[in-house]
Parts: sequence; C-alpha cells; structure tokens
Amino acid sequence: MKKIVILQIPNSKNNGSAMMAINTIHFYNTFFKNNCEFHCDFSTTNDYKRIKSELTENTALISLNIETPVKGKNSFFTLINRLKHIKKIKNKLKGIKPDAVIVLGGDDFSEYYSGWKIIIRLYYIFELTKLFPVFLLGHTIGPFYSWRKKAFNILMSKAKILTRDEPSYKYCKEELKVANIQLGHDLAWLDLPNQSNDIDIVKKYNLIENKFMVIIPSALVNQYTSNENHFFDSWAKLINLLEEKKYKIVLMPHVFKMNKKDDIWAINEIEKRLGKKESSITFIKDELLPSECRKLLSQSIFSISCRMHSAVSTLQTGKPTIAISYSAKYGGVIGSDVNLPQLIIEAVNDTLWENNIHIKILEKINLIENNYEELTNFIKIRIKKIKEEQSTIMNQYGEIIENNKGKVFEK
Repeated sequence: MKKIVILQIPNSKNNGSAMMAINTIHFYNTFFKNNCEFHCDFSTTNDYKRIKSELTENTALISLNIETPVKGKNSFFTLINRLKHIKKIKNKLKGIKPDAVIVLGGDDFSEYYSGWKIIIRLYYIFELTKLFPVFLLGHTIGPFYSWRKKAFNILMSKAKILTRDEPSYKYCKEELKVANIQLGHDLAWLDLPNQSNDIDIVKKYNLIENKFMVIIPSALVNQYTSNENHFFDSWAKLINLLEEKKYKIVLMPHVFKMNKKDDIWAINEIEKRLGKKESSITFIKDELLPSECRKLLSQSIFSISCRMHSAVSTLQTGKPTIAISYSAKYGGVIGSDVNLPQLIIEAVNDTLWENNIHIKILEKINLIENNYEELTNFIKIRIKKIKEEQSTIMNQYGEIIENNKGKVFEK
C-alpha cells in the first residue's frame, strides 16, 4: 500500500484549500486503485470530517495529529515554536516512511502574506526534501525579494515543483533559475468527487437555477483597502444598484474561521448597511462544504468574487465570474491560465473603494451580459483543456511515486 503525506491543509474551512486537498487525494486514490493511505495535517477532528465527507468511502484518510504551532510572545519565540513544529513533523513522517510528501498549492510561497518570514516555510520544505520525495503541486511562486531569491533556489533544489500558472513558471525559470519546475494548473480546476451529486442547494435557499447571481465578499479587507467602512459601504452601494437591475442576489461565504473575522462576518457587515431586503437578497451564513459552494455557483448566472477559488469554481462549472483581485494569483490563474484578464478588477486601492469600485464592477457585468453565450462557450472549452492537461501531469507524478519506491530524489 502506498503512503502519501499531504501537507498544507490544516484548515478545511477555507474551501479553496479544501478543494485542492479533496481533488489531490481523490485523484491519487483513483490512480493507485484505492491501495493508498493519505496522512494529512488537519488542525482539528472537524477538519478531518469535512474532507472525509467529500471523498469516496474507500479513501483511507489518516490525521497526522500534530498541533499547529502557536505564535509566541514575539517574533523570536514564534520562530522557535515553528522550528519545533518542523522537527515534530519530520519525526512523525520518519515513522510513517511515506512514498511521497505532497505540499499542496496556493500562494504560501509568495511574500505578500508573510514578507521575509517566508524563509521559515522554505526551510521547512528543505528539511523534508533531505528525507523524502517532495512534490509541490499547484503553486503560485513569488515574488521574492533580496536574498530570498537565492535562498529559494538553494532550499528548493530537491523538490519537484508544479506551478499553477504561466507567470509563476516563467518567474521560476527566468528570475529564480529553478531547474526542477513544471507548468501546471490550479488543483481546484479538477472535478470535485461530489460536485455531480444531486445536491439540492438551490431548493435549500429558495432559489431558482439561472435566476440569481452570487457575491462572495472576503474578510481580507486590508488586502484591498485600509478603510474597512469604504469596503463594506461599496458592496452595499453596488447591491442597491443591482436591485434596480432586478437581479436576485445571493451573498455566499467561502472561508470560515472559529472566533475570528471570516466571510460570514463580512456578509453580516454588508447586511447591516443594507437593512432588511428579504425579497431580493439571500444572505447565506452556513459553513458550506466545497461541493455545496461549487453546486450553488454552477446554478447561478455569474458570480462576483473576492475569493479566488470561488471564482475558479464558477468558471470550472462553465459560468462567468468577476474576480476582485488583490494579488498576482488572480492574474496568473484566471487572467493567464484561463485567458480571461477582462474579467479581473485589480482592486488594491484606497481611492477605488472610496469612490468608484461599484462603477468598475457594473462595467464588467455589462460585459458579461452583452457577451454571455460567447463567454460561456469559451470558458467550457478552456476548462476542458485545463482539466485534461492537469490530469496528464498528475498521472506523470503518480508514475514517479510508483517507481521511486520512497527514495529521495537525486539533486
């Protein structure tokens, strides 16, 4: 039986991370004909249950049961705690003796979240590559600055890296001079195991298929603007204008956090500014599963999304989306990979949120309305090709795992 460790999925309530985890586990469980164990870094039992419920019954899913490192009193103690965490994982994995360690994609290898502290994550992967075959699947890489550019090249020299977009691939090849890199796609483009199931999500919220649009706000307000009020006031203003266009509007959360500001909090803030508008607006405040999010988006007309993976899910089901971008990942995954830069709004701008973000979104809505059939046909063709290409690459990696017999890659 193959043993595969899957890292970077501690929080299943981030439905983007969960989608990537579910698709990877399901793909390789099928590839190895159900003869595989998946050891995952879930934070809680609830995270385990959420992912397990989205997989087929024959999937052997095991939690690594390693606590997430806590932040220390200051940067020094936080660093010490993270180094201890790395040591714990290494010792745990030595006992498992995995055939492969898969580090799931996202933008964890970019500095716009953690700045120079990214070096800790790079060191973490470096330590794993000394002991196990390590695959980085579906990543946005960079940008890096100063000495971290050279550090990436050195510390990632033994890992096999699959980027999720062409800009990351070119950056790694041309700027970072990385050799062990391959161009791929985001892991969420693949079909979720349960997305074709008869999930009557529309009936649950008293909606009618293809008669509503979905807005996915975000709790990451400071990624867009320094003024929280401008952010939520802008959404309320947009929704009031959309009501005049007779749209049925659904506000849907995509990321949930216990006792912290999350997308449900963001929806509550928008609702406060709107007052009661029960006839035209549906405020969803349930902790939806990834398959439920995708099903809802598939039955909408289009979406407007601050969360990249809800934009991906909309496109994956053949519907248009307006992506409200705060980082390079939107341009790479949606602009470059799907070739739809015209559906992205670069929205990191205080003035934009204070004055006219609603105007830019309405312009994109007009673009979708006027080109709907052409857009949906283009999206379906492009997504089909992306899924085929990603499956081919992941099959190649499966063959490497099959033939490698757990040996560390040669440099």
